[in-house]
Amino acid sequence: MQPVLIVLFIFLSLFIYSLINDIFINFSIIQFKLLNQLNNEFITGIILGIVKTLLQIIGSIGSAYAMYKLIVSGPSWVMRIVGIEDKGGPITDALTQKLERYSFQLYRF
Repeated sequence: MQPVLIVLFIFLSLFIYSLINDIFINFSIIQFKLLNQLNNEFITGIILGIVKTLLQIIGSIGSAYAMYKLIVSGPSWVMRIVGIEDKGGPITDALTQKLERYSFQLYRF
């Protein structure tokens, strides 16, 4: 059951990563690019450039960290919410066998 959840959380984390990069970072950069009136002065232009660069760096690090935490701790979090915390118990073995049987049947030719 754990490998199936890891694969699902990899796809979810890729979605969250692209959502953070495409929406939050790009919208914040666009908002700072719209400040052309303030960009005429030299000092203000430098400050706006530094802020835009920091937004990109912090946003990229934050989205990579969110992706890492989803992949690493997501499956155990779901197992804890469902109530299956013991490893190697009869419930998890039965669920794992069913999921593996159905997942392998999908890809047989």
